[in-house]
Amino acid sequence: MLSLTPSSGTTRRLVGYGIAVLAVAIAGLVTWAIYPWLSPSISLLFFPAVLVSAMFCGYGPAMLSTLLSTLVLAFMFVPPRYSLNIGIDDLLRLGAFTVVALAMAWISAARPHLVAPLHSRTSGVVGCVQTRYPRQVDRRFRKKWI
Repeated sequence: MLSLTPSSGTTRRLVGYGIAVLAVAIAGLVTWAIYPWLSPSISLLFFPAVLVSAMFCGYGPAMLSTLLSTLVLAFMFVPPRYSLNIGIDDLLRLGAFTVVALAMAWISAARPHLVAPLHSRTSGVVGCVQTRYPRQVDRRFRKKWI
């Protein structure tokens, strides 16, 4: 049976994908509002949408936000507007956006998995030093770093 309690994995995934859609929607609305001033670099606000999705929700939602951002950019902001009929030059720009956004999403989503072992190693070293030299650690190390 599917449990939709706040701690269930299904709910967290759905919330993550919802945040990805919301981030792209906000980026699209803000870009649409300031389009006259932002016109040459229309993809500028969609990178933070992908980054927020990757950092807080994981790689799957970041891929969704990349796909949605690419579609929103192609449909709403690339001439001819409100059409997916785009030229080869715009296709190359959207392709570059997609590649950079996916790379950024992969790096951002992988960061917690890479940093966690470093934190556990650091805490182990601090524990060893504190066991061997408790007064020095309390006076010098704890005041500066902990």
